[in-house]
Amino acid sequence: MSEKQARAFMEQAKEKLGAWSMFWSSSDSLETAAELYIKAGNSFQLASMWQEAGDAYVEAAKLYKRADHAMFEAARSFEKAAKSYKKVNPKDALTAMIAAVALDKANGSYRIAARHLEEVAQIYQDKLDEPQKAYDYYDEAANLYHADNSPTLANRCTLKAAELAAILGQYDHAIIKFETVAFASIDDTLLSWSVKEYFLQAALCHICTKDYVASKKQLEKYADAYVGFDNTREYVLLSAIIRSVEDEDADAFTQHVYDYDKLTKLDNWKTTILLRIKRSVTDDEINLR
Repeated sequence: MSEKQARAFMEQAKEKLGAWSMFWSSSDSLETAAELYIKAGNSFQLASMWQEAGDAYVEAAKLYKRADHAMFEAARSFEKAAKSYKKVNPKDALTAMIAAVALDKANGSYRIAARHLEEVAQIYQDKLDEPQKAYDYYDEAANLYHADNSPTLANRCTLKAAELAAILGQYDHAIIKFETVAFASIDDTLLSWSVKEYFLQAALCHICTKDYVASKKQLEKYADAYVGFDNTREYVLLSAIIRSVEDEDADAFTQHVYDYDKLTKLDNWKTTILLRIKRSVTDDEINLR
C-alpha cells in the first residue's frame, strides 16, 4: 500500500508542475510539488524502498532550490535523501549529503554542515575504505565546527583526522593535530583527563619518524607542559619504547607493550602503530596481546 501511495504522490507532483514547469513555475507550485515528493519519499521509506525514497527526496530538494527562498527545505530534503541512500547506495548518499553541506554553508549553518561532513567522512572510512578522503572531510568538518565556535566538536574531528593521517603514514600531520588538541585541553577541567592519551598518540607518531632524539625531546616537552605526565603509565611506556628501539631490543619492546596492555588495553589504532614501530627494529611480527 505504501508503494502505491508513493507512486500516486509522484504523479500528483508531476501534474502539479505541468508541461511548462521546466521553463516557468510559481514558487507556490514548486513548493507544493516538492511537498508531494516528500510525501512520496516518506511512503517509499515505509515500504523499505530506500533508493526510490532517496530519489523522491532529491526531486523535492531540486524543486525547493528552484523556489529560491526555500534553501533550508532543500538542504533538509537532501539530508533525508542521504539517510535513505545510506541503506543501499553509499555513493548516492555522499552526493546528496555534499549537496546538503553546500546549502548549509551558504545559509551560515556551519554546525549542521560540519555534522554532515562527519557523516561523509564516516562513509568514506567505514563503507568505502578511502581513508584519505575520510581524512579530508574530517579536517573540513573540524574547520566548520571552529567557525561555529564549537571547539569540543572540532577536537573530535581533529582527533579522527589525526588517527587517519597516522594510518596513512602522514606522521607530521598527525603529530600537529594530536598536539593541537592536547595543548588546548590542558587547562580545561573537563578535557584535561584525556591529555595523556593525546600525548601518547602524538609521541607514538614521533617515534614512527625514527628520529628518536627528537622524540625524547618532545616527550620532555609534554612532561613540562602537563604536570604529572612524567608519572603516568603512558610516559613510562613511551620512555621504554624509545630505549628499546634505540637499543634494537625487540624482546624489551614486546615486554613493555605487554605490561602496559595488561592494565590498559590497547585499541586497534595503537596496536597498528606499535607494530609499525616494532618492524623498524625487526622484520619479525609479534603478538602485542
